[in-house]
Amino acid sequence: MIVENRDFFEEHWFKMLLSSFEYSIDPVVITSLSPEEHFLYVNEAFKKNTGYTEKELIGKSPRILQGQKTDRKVLDELKSLLSQDKDFYGTATNYRKDGSEYIVYWYVTALRDKDGKKVAYISYQKDITKPTYDKSRLELLSQALDKLGQMVSITDLNGFIIYANRAFCNKYGYSINELIGKNANILK
Repeated sequence: MIVENRDFFEEHWFKMLLSSFEYSIDPVVITSLSPEEHFLYVNEAFKKNTGYTEKELIGKSPRILQGQKTDRKVLDELKSLLSQDKDFYGTATNYRKDGSEYIVYWYVTALRDKDGKKVAYISYQKDITKPTYDKSRLELLSQALDKLGQMVSITDLNGFIIYANRAFCNKYGYSINELIGKNANILK
């Protein structure tokens, strides 16, 4: 495509790109490159998830989201990879404005100008608090059921085993991996 006024096109293209982020259901953030990183852009999903307004975030350091459970090793890995001009994928515990914590899976990469020079970082995020919490609860429940002396199994509506505790496995001589996904008829 030939564009007569490239600067005009690029400026409008960038504005269209930013406006498309507003419709994303997942948080999108753009931060500066400077040693004292700060927010340049936050989309609506990010503001909704963190409880901060745009005015409270723009120009501020992402450290505003860090707290007691934020893993320093993850942040060090982030800085190391970005300084090596590599992308970062990771999980971290962040904090909302009200102090509640949330777990975020994020991908950070450099934004570059038309000459390939880094101009900012963009972060695509996914709040994984609920799936992580649900998994922890299921693991805790599984541990509790394993402590019971009684046999426990759960099947779906078609009779396929989706859970069995240790007592159940021991009684029938199967490992949990041998039972999951099998029809309960195998026990007859």
